[in-house]
Amino acid sequence: MRPRLISLAALLILLLGSLPSLAQEPPKYKLEVGQEIQYQSVEDLQALRSTDASREQIAQTWWVIHRNKDGSSQVVFLEASKRTEASPGHERQTSQSQFVRIYDVYPDGRVAPDMGRFDFPRLPTDRTQMTWRAEYADGRIDYAMLPAQSSAKEFVFKYEEHSLDSEIDATTRSGTVHFDLDRGLPVASTMDFTQDFGFHVKMTTSTRLKLVEMKGPAFTEQLAREAQVYSDAVHKYQQAETLAERDYAKGDAILKQAGDDLRKARFQITLPMFATELDKMLSRHDRIVKYYRQEAQHVAGLI
Repeated sequence: MRPRLISLAALLILLLGSLPSLAQEPPKYKLEVGQEIQYQSVEDLQALRSTDASREQIAQTWWVIHRNKDGSSQVVFLEASKRTEASPGHERQTSQSQFVRIYDVYPDGRVAPDMGRFDFPRLPTDRTQMTWRAEYADGRIDYAMLPAQSSAKEFVFKYEEHSLDSEIDATTRSGTVHFDLDRGLPVASTMDFTQDFGFHVKMTTSTRLKLVEMKGPAFTEQLAREAQVYSDAVHKYQQAETLAERDYAKGDAILKQAGDDLRKARFQITLPMFATELDKMLSRHDRIVKYYRQEAQHVAGLI
């Protein structure tokens, strides 16, 4: 029997249909200027050699304030947490903390400066990649896609950290991330952490996307303006500390000017996220001045 000929059109349809993944874009963060993105996390820690335990409730907020020419987005990241510790024979202890960061996030999850490795999981550069890796100065994170859990709407992958510190402290850190391809954001993740040196603990963190909304232009502009004032103030103060450490004899004058500059920056800040951080720095300023003054006297005595 003569074989049936396949038309050119039918052949193209078959070829394109057999390669759907090649036509799909790789997963990427889709951050838009004006977005406010909120995440809620619960972190449970259990001591392995006692009944001590703690629970930390963490609220994370990202504000996208600027789109850079290189394709990255400038983000203000705020984390506020409340920790409750339970230990037999002692009253429950509750503590709160907050910190703010400003950094640039690239569509594949790279961050500059490199501070928030687990805030923005790295994504593959190709949708067909089953495994990929993120290299850092102190180690790496290996990623692997989970095909059975992934779909046309959601990209699911796992990760595992490897570093010199993890070998020294006998720690492990691994987790799973569910990434919404349409929204360009992680929508859920889990992380498991263990340490078997010094402190013997096991920790599990569960995170979920809580809210995504667009803020008004006025708020976004104010946030961008105050973020610049805050960032410049922190950088300038850190430089002053470095100079004071190099020249103890001039430390008093250097730190006096640094304190004055910090107070000027504080007067320009109204948003609580930055005001709180600058107030913390100002409250520590006198202790820092005292420390460098004592060091200057010690060095003078040695000379």
